Amino acid sequence: MTLLPRGTCTVYTRPFADSGSAAGMVTARVLTPRTLDAEGDGPQALVGARDAVLYRFTVAERGRVGFGIRAQSDTITASLLDARFNVLSTGRIFVRTLEPGTYYLLAQAGDQAQRFAPVVYGLRGNTARIPDDVMSSFQGE
Repeated sequence: MTLLPRGTCTVYTRPFADSGSAAGMVTARVLTPRTLDAEGDGPQALVGARDAVLYRFTVAERGRVGFGIRAQSDTITASLLDARFNVLSTGRIFVRTLEPGTYYLLAQAGDQAQRFAPVVYGLRGNTARIPDDVMSSFQGE
């Protein structure tokens, strides 16, 4: 999956090696961000096979922020994106030092639909309120 900025984008395709054919399909989809404005586990969501759900959250002051997704399967991944949709981290769950601003959490499923919950702590720049069991599952920077 590739995230493109709002506006007009041009997509070029080429034949696959040795196939001589440019036949194929490009699918474009608009992901409207859901807002995460409270710390802790967000509401459970369902993401379809090979689909994605996008969340937006705001960091109030510089500090360590814990974020990611909780799911029963490890076939779903999370990516932290900055305000320009640059990928900062990819995996399941992380702790990163972030500057104040808007960030996005992209949850992407593999070949099967998945139930999951987004997780975010430290929006005010303080990881002291992250429960120990949650903190132990976060991957460091």
